[in-house]
Amino acid sequence: MKFRDLVVKKGLIIIGLLVLIVGGLLFASQSYFSHLEVKNITEKCYEDGGLPTIEKSGFKIVHFSCDKG
Repeated sequence: MKFRDLVVKKGLIIIGLLVLIVGGLLFASQSYFSHLEVKNITEKCYEDGGLPTIEKSGFKIVHFSCDKG
């Protein structure tokens, strides 16, 4: 009985760790792609001679404008 309980606990710990690792990887990739999106649109705005204004909420761009002045 004790051996089986130990195996079950180890299995739950492994599953928990895998969930944390996968969650961390998903968070990191979302952050990276959000950064790339902002970088690309701001560079395009600067190339067009404008000044970018960005408002973000979390990973999502809520507002973007490229003011050419």
